[in-house]
Amino acid sequence: MGVVMVTCPNTGSAFSTGIESDPRTFASLPDVLSRAKCSHCGAEHIWWTREVWLASDGGDDSRTVIVRHRSVKKAS
Repeated sequence: MGVVMVTCPNTGSAFSTGIESDPRTFASLPDVLSRAKCSHCGAEHIWWTREVWLASDGGDDSRTVIVRHRSVKKAS
């Protein structure tokens, strides 16, 4: 299991969304908008699934990536 992480656009620091997932489930998530309260600046940030990653540790400075989400390219 890992924790879904996102980057705070105000500080540039990674923070945990509080969402736990295994790599297989995470990789199959659709690219949707979600939101989470930032532990760094206190704001609620909106993010796409394609912008987050699954980390092995949910600490605020965690960068140990288990898997990044693969977004599907849309046909033009």
